[in-house]
Amino acid sequence: MRIEEVEYFYISEEILHHKGLTPKEKFMVAAYEQGIEFRNDAEACEHFSLGKEYYRRTMKSLIERGFIKENKVTPESIVNSLQNKTVEKLYTCEWCKEKVAVLQDHHYPIPRSKGGEEIVHICPNCHYTFHKLVGNKWCVE
Repeated sequence: MRIEEVEYFYISEEILHHKGLTPKEKFMVAAYEQGIEFRNDAEACEHFSLGKEYYRRTMKSLIERGFIKENKVTPESIVNSLQNKTVEKLYTCEWCKEKVAVLQDHHYPIPRSKGGEEIVHICPNCHYTFHKLVGNKWCVE
């Protein structure tokens, strides 16, 4: 479940009244328990109003204390999943509408170097193609 799909989430009584967790940790554990996903650490930090380093330390602590299960991914498991088409989560590219395992953030229509803040989430193929075409001046910026 993507964070954009969540209007609110439930915090179990056990987590809510747990004495060893801070309020932010309780929200992080509740989000994990309900399968709420973030694209990356930056999105999670923004959602929980945390600095990146504090977020990483907190996640490490929650994993060590057993509140969150660490998701260990190896290069071999990724290759195996891709070869066998068993990737659990597929995302839709905003441009080509293909279902892909990975999306990339791209500043569009105004480049970040020119002050652009709007971001689209596109597949690596669209991202590479866009930059290749713009770089070769095959399209108008």
